[in-house]
Amino acid sequence: MNVLTLLVVMFATYEYILLIKQALVKNQKEEDKISFSSFLLWSIIDFIMLVNTIRAKNDYTLILTYTVLTVILTVILLLKNK
Repeated sequence: MNVLTLLVVMFATYEYILLIKQALVKNQKEEDKISFSSFLLWSIIDFIMLVNTIRAKNDYTLILTYTVLTVILTVILLLKNK
């Protein structure tokens, strides 16, 4: 993994951590809840893009990062709603 790819993954992870923090804070308020279904759809779209990127034999590091982090956020939202 080169330096640029590492930096992109680090900054994407940082942004998702901020998004998870914001999602958990907003879900405490009833009027501003973040939609679980929208993140579920994003997870599915990211997974489809990941599979197609791997099949095309392109660099899949960034889309893998997005997919894993979106799935983690979706699971957190699912567990938080129960």
